Amino acid sequence: MVPTEPKTGASFTVTPTYWIAFGSHQPGEVVTTDVLTEPYKLQFPNGDNYAEATFDGSDWKVQYGKLPPVSDPSPSPSWNPSPPPSWSPSPSHS
Repeated sequence: MVPTEPKTGASFTVTPTYWIAFGSHQPGEVVTTDVLTEPYKLQFPNGDNYAEATFDGSDWKVQYGKLPPVSDPSPSPSWNPSPPPSWSPSPSHS
């Protein structure tokens, strides 16, 4: 919490912690440590923003790297959000 004044701002540094694990839970359920198996803390080296993880049955193998910046987040001209011509909605049932 910081005091505020009109026409002023505040700056915050976000330092999230990321973990990967196996677990069993239902959508919307809070994930707790008692349902996780083989948790592993991802520790991104300075400047890296990408991780690829594999689990070999006993250990996590993690490779870190950098994703290139996204130059234009808008969809490409060939992107078509409408369904394909063969698609038809299911008939409604009363």
